[in-house]
Amino acid sequence: MIENNSDFDNFKSKIGGDDLFIHIIPIDNKLHSADNKISSIFIKHIKSNVTFYISINHPDSVASIELKTKMLQYLLYSLNVKWVVDKKSFIQLLNCKNINDINLVSYLSENKILKLTDYSTSAHDFLYRTFDISGNLNQAIPIQKHLELFEDIWSDVETIIKSASLDMAYFNINNIIIPTLSNIEKRGMYVDRELYYRQYSKYPSSDIIYSEYNLYTSTGRPSNKFNNINFAALNTTDGTRDKFISRYGKDGKMVLIDYNAFHPRIICYLTNYKLDNSVDIYQYLAKLYFQKQIVTVSEIKESKKITFRQLYGGIEDKYSHIKYLSKLKEYVFKQWEFFQSNGYVLTPIFNRRITNKHILEPNPYKLFNYILQAFEGEVAISRLKLVEEFLKNKKTMPVLYTYDSILYDFYVPDGDELLDQIIKIMTFNEMFPIKLFIGTSYGNLTQRY
Repeated sequence: MIENNSDFDNFKSKIGGDDLFIHIIPIDNKLHSADNKISSIFIKHIKSNVTFYISINHPDSVASIELKTKMLQYLLYSLNVKWVVDKKSFIQLLNCKNINDINLVSYLSENKILKLTDYSTSAHDFLYRTFDISGNLNQAIPIQKHLELFEDIWSDVETIIKSASLDMAYFNINNIIIPTLSNIEKRGMYVDRELYYRQYSKYPSSDIIYSEYNLYTSTGRPSNKFNNINFAALNTTDGTRDKFISRYGKDGKMVLIDYNAFHPRIICYLTNYKLDNSVDIYQYLAKLYFQKQIVTVSEIKESKKITFRQLYGGIEDKYSHIKYLSKLKEYVFKQWEFFQSNGYVLTPIFNRRITNKHILEPNPYKLFNYILQAFEGEVAISRLKLVEEFLKNKKTMPVLYTYDSILYDFYVPDGDELLDQIIKIMTFNEMFPIKLFIGTSYGNLTQRY
């Protein structure tokens, strides 16, 4: 246990520049990481298998504030490679450099992840069960029991770390997707407390509530749930979205930027089908489906249904003559042939492997939809990272990512020109057209264009 300067100097001398496995025990397991504090930190020097640990806020500590600060600063800025089970949550507590995500390694290779909730000791089980409604329970568990839990976790992650083979797909997800979604989570979404109360019959603990993205779904498309709220599927008609408002009061607006006909446009990209962005793709296809030059509003709506039926169920014979769909079919079966021969396909941008471990009972169009959803995230979130870099010194911020749309808390004094720049970045060199909506809440948005 690191309790004095001599211990700290010994720690630095021992680890040198070697890889570390680090695990943080938060004060309260029930709280979101963005709303939590560090109780204690456990560090495994992988090369020697020696464990170091320090209390940051746990009552078992005798370390000085100065020592704790030195330790945190060292971990933040040292160049050691730091392995963690869940990077997205970890960096909300301690935003270190050079972090590798163990669950990402396991997911990419085996489609498996470690769930930290599966690890506990008898002390953890007893307190969590007996004092379920209480907070800060990790402070009541002896630090030696946390050490026991840490060693149990290490016994499972050691093999993953030592056998890890990191490719560019891993680094793209680890360095782009994970930190970008972590930043969105950490900002939270501002809520109208009274509207929140009307829906849930209780007030939120603060004006900010947090979402939590799960990258490790069957398709690789992130889900987003926390505290019984499914942020990826908020109802659009019952007022559920009305409670999400700007944190900037009268100086703020909510802005939704939505990729227009994202999946059909992605198909244009994948199949190299040339179609100008100014063209309404569903109207364009309606003319081909119904074989007429002027189509009605209802036929355009029907065109959308027909299109998605082809995307997800296969190309129907009566539409197979349409070049857009014949090129799609050619792409689908080319990918399927490669998958059958090699046991995997590569996603279009990050070259992530979708293997027969990731997709159960595969068929050509099921495989295609995995590719489609992977492409969706690789485009949208990588562009979102560029937006975040652009907004670094601005108050406007992205607060929710939902597949084909991104919600911004817009600080009006930043100016409309800022929105123009965001749109320019998001459209991927004008390859993917967007729609922009603006309003006083997430549920009260008006389309601007």
